[in-house]
Amino acid sequence: MPQLAAHFGFSVRNLSRLFNESGIRFSYYVNNLRIMRAIELFADGGRTMQQVAYEVGFATPNHFNRVFRQITGVSPNAFVKND
Repeated sequence: MPQLAAHFGFSVRNLSRLFNESGIRFSYYVNNLRIMRAIELFADGGRTMQQVAYEVGFATPNHFNRVFRQITGVSPNAFVKND
């Protein structure tokens, strides 16, 4: 959050307040950004699911799978096959 706040010229406290007032959890926002980037990387091709998981900032491929499914409704493998 400190990096994002500095990027947009907010204090961490004010940015945190904005997220709270909007009803969006910061972790949900970050995970959405990560999954959008993962979809872009899948579209580029040439990377495995594990490579994409680590590149977008997930500590484990299992966590990436879980979050990807929560956000998109399908697993990363199913998404790639349907693309």
